[in-house]
Amino acid sequence: MQTAVQNNDNAATERLLVQLREGFRQVAQGRETFLDQFDQVLQPAQRGRLFLSLVQQARDSGRTVEQLVDNLLTQGGQNN
Repeated sequence: MQTAVQNNDNAATERLLVQLREGFRQVAQGRETFLDQFDQVLQPAQRGRLFLSLVQQARDSGRTVEQLVDNLLTQGGQNN
């Protein structure tokens, strides 16, 4: 991307931006699918406790709840 922008290559920049947007869409779709399945498996009280736990972790770590959820989805919750 940097090379394309520096070289004023609009076609290459646009192609890379389209690929980036598609990647973001796929991540969002995967997250939505997971959350739908998550809702089917756990009871509301269980989901509520997990959410409150994530909020507390977010406060303690300075990260957002979304970052913590993404970490759970992409790394199985392992801290790296």
